Amino acid sequence: MEPSVAPEEAPRLSEHRTLNMKVIAERDTGWFECKDGCEKQTEWSQYDQLCRAYGVEFEVVNELTSLDGNIVVFDEKGTILLEDFQHDEDALYVFGRSDVGRDLVGMFPDSVSVRIGVPNPVSMFGICACAIVLEDRRRKWRSP
Repeated sequence: MEPSVAPEEAPRLSEHRTLNMKVIAERDTGWFECKDGCEKQTEWSQYDQLCRAYGVEFEVVNELTSLDGNIVVFDEKGTILLEDFQHDEDALYVFGRSDVGRDLVGMFPDSVSVRIGVPNPVSMFGICACAIVLEDRRRKWRSP
């Protein structure tokens, strides 16, 4: 599945335009556990702050299940490098959790899969990958 807009035809977002997409993050059960009956975990708060900064809707789920729509998974096994990826205006960006080595490419084989080129082959927390991806999207869609 290739992005629907060719790079030379891609629309540009103004600095203040809200991106029309959604982040789906699988909760990382190995860190930042909720204590003392709190309603929101630190991880949820991190996604909340990051996604509000970029004007993006998000949801943190306990387990990834079937998803519908223009799904883009971000995984170390992704077939497209982020630097070469052309963001669609409407998409569901899916980030897994690092505590179980989730294979998102295998879970969503018919979806676009993207990897972030890093100097060392280290698994990245979903919130870190999400920040890199949202900034990449903003820079590529910014008005010239």
